[in-house]
Amino acid sequence: MLQIKSLISTLNQATTNGVRDALLVHTDGTIVVTAKGESSKATEDSDRILLAAVVSNVWGSYGGKDLNVVVLELEQRRVAITGVTGLVLCLTSDVEVEVGSLRMKALELKRVLTPPLTQVFPEDQ
Repeated sequence: MLQIKSLISTLNQATTNGVRDALLVHTDGTIVVTAKGESSKATEDSDRILLAAVVSNVWGSYGGKDLNVVVLELEQRRVAITGVTGLVLCLTSDVEVEVGSLRMKALELKRVLTPPLTQVFPEDQ
């Protein structure tokens, strides 16, 4: 059984060192769970809904088995997107965060989340 508190705690651990937010999203853009960093630059709730829709669309268009992580460089933030057992994981960060660091954090979070999420959200959904 997946415990939401544990999932949120795991996502919160990723929201350090310039990482603003961590979102886990269905492929249709609906939010499963979010974790907001302590940064004053954390994404507003209304912006998270838009972000979730955009990242699910980007991952659906460009992500897949041959592409581990998509990193978007925006004017005021960076966004790392990867798939986790039929869901989409998104990390947002300050632009000062190195792309490689953000990418590695997303991949490590994916590695940690895959076993418990596979029990609840099988890949073939």
